[in-house]
Amino acid sequence: MPLSNTDVQLASVSSSASTFPQLSSSEIDILSQILCCTPSDTTAFNALLRPYRDTLQKNSIDPKKDEKFYSFLLKLSLVPGSDWRTKWQKVLSEQLSLKSKHSGHRPSSLAKINSHAVPSTSRIQALQSKPSKSVHFLPLGELVRTSDDPTLPAQPTLTKVSYPDFESPRFTDPSDVIARRARRRQLLQHFLNRWQIEIIKWHELASEVDKARITIDKSLAYQTWKQKAKYLNNKSNAVTRAYETRTLEIGLKRWRDLSYFQRQKKWRNLMKKTYQNIQTVSKQELCRRVLIIWVNHVRSSAFYMSSSRNLVLRLLRNWVHNTRNIDRLRSVSDNFQLQVDIAQVRYLLKRWQYIRVTNLKVDQFLAANKLQRKSRVYAYWRYLCYQRQKARVQLFKSRLRQFFKSLRSSYEYQLLLKQTVIRVTILRDQNNKLKFFRHWVIYERGIFLERARKTRLLRLCLRLWSHKMEFVTIRLPTIGRQLKLRYPFLLSHSLLLQWRERICMIHHYQEKSIHRYESSIIRKFYLAWKSKRERCLQSILVSAISRKKLVCAKLFKIWNRKAHKRKQIIWLQLRTIRHLQFNFTVWKEAVRLRRRLLGNILEFQFVIQKRLRGKIFLKWRSRKDFLSENTFLAKSENLQRLKRFSSCVLTSGSLGVCSTSAITTLC
Repeated sequence: MPLSNTDVQLASVSSSASTFPQLSSSEIDILSQILCCTPSDTTAFNALLRPYRDTLQKNSIDPKKDEKFYSFLLKLSLVPGSDWRTKWQKVLSEQLSLKSKHSGHRPSSLAKINSHAVPSTSRIQALQSKPSKSVHFLPLGELVRTSDDPTLPAQPTLTKVSYPDFESPRFTDPSDVIARRARRRQLLQHFLNRWQIEIIKWHELASEVDKARITIDKSLAYQTWKQKAKYLNNKSNAVTRAYETRTLEIGLKRWRDLSYFQRQKKWRNLMKKTYQNIQTVSKQELCRRVLIIWVNHVRSSAFYMSSSRNLVLRLLRNWVHNTRNIDRLRSVSDNFQLQVDIAQVRYLLKRWQYIRVTNLKVDQFLAANKLQRKSRVYAYWRYLCYQRQKARVQLFKSRLRQFFKSLRSSYEYQLLLKQTVIRVTILRDQNNKLKFFRHWVIYERGIFLERARKTRLLRLCLRLWSHKMEFVTIRLPTIGRQLKLRYPFLLSHSLLLQWRERICMIHHYQEKSIHRYESSIIRKFYLAWKSKRERCLQSILVSAISRKKLVCAKLFKIWNRKAHKRKQIIWLQLRTIRHLQFNFTVWKEAVRLRRRLLGNILEFQFVIQKRLRGKIFLKWRSRKDFLSENTFLAKSENLQRLKRFSSCVLTSGSLGVCSTSAITTLC
């Protein structure tokens, strides 16, 4: 059953002298130096650590290998007191009083007898200087031993012999157990701290590796996105360039057509203006001639009214003669004018015919040239389309090769990542196994060393017990025989009785201690060690299983996260590829539709232009025919009016009637 803290304190207070081991003068000096360096009014154990290390290093003792002073200080911490110095003074006073008691009980005769039989002082000091362990053994210096030349009293006394007080054998000390527990806890805390630091470092390294992998994935995704964006920009630029060139071609064609139409319009307007100018000039000439005739007629009438009758007759004759001459001249002029007009009309008709023939030839030449040009342009456009299609196919093939290469590299990179993950997991498992194996080796070594230490102590105790048994069984009977032979009369039956009683008492104590403590203590220690070992093994197994589970869970989470990210990246890549394919097909169909529409529009424009040209030519021809008919009718009407006027002048007898009729006809 484990002891409580109160029981341990009571036990330490009640029997402090029995718990603390006996110290030499040098050890007392070292402990006094350690406790003098501690600060006052403190009972904390941490205040002892620095002076403990300094004093041990001064006395050339390694504080890591020391156990005696450390266990003594741990026991001293359980002693009640307000200060370390007061505790130390209490323990010192108790140890000194115990030494004085032991020296007062021991008689001088027995000390002299035991002087030859006692073993060497160095061995006793070495045994006494060692700390009290959890192994039972018999006390050393209290057995009565006789020498070869004993100084016996002159006369035997019948008084009762005063035997020395035999100390009960020391067993497991609760303070020692508590000290060992504290030491073990410190060691466990140290190793746990180291293990926690290693775990923290490993977690930091794992987080850094994850960050590096994330940055690498991001950079790769950014590079792929950049390449795709560049590819799409180049595609859009190519499409815009093709569209711009197409629009420029259409604009140039329209400009050419418009310029040709404008030339035709200018030529037509010029022809119209020339015809109008000729018509106005001819009208002005006719009006001038009529006005001249009318003025001459008015003058002649005025002259006839003012002169006398003879003169009137003369004038009339002259006027008749003149009128006849004028009629003759007018007829001649009219004939000449008709001839001139006919020649002019013939010239205009020839000129119009020549212009028409030239225009037809020019139109035929332009149409042939246009057809040739169109055929050349169409052949060149077809060649360009073929080259462009070939270049696009080559570009598409190169892009497909690049895409498959990138897919292959990404697949290889994913395989490498998987292999690295597998290697890392294998290495981590191996490291965990190696760590567990190291811990197990350390634990087994500790158990082995503990067993070796216990077996060494048991062997030492058995050796001491065998020495004592040799002394009891061999040396004491020889001494008794010598005494019987040498002093048969001096030593009486009392010494033999004492010797028998002593042997019986020793055997009794030995049997009692062996039967009483060996079985119970060994059984207790064995059960405690067994339960402790089982607990340690269970805790190690549980910790290893939990650690493995945690590591597996973390690795599975990391792997799941990475797999999810990879699936997302693959899905995004597939989606982008599908979008690109869909956009490419849509763009292809749009280009084909645009080409078809442009071809249909051009054909429609060509048909409309043809029809417009035919309609314009028909209108122009009909207008020209109508104008030529109108001019001929106007000229014929003018000639008829002049003939009527001349006939009226000749037939009319009076001047007034003639003038009025002439004015009316002219008007």
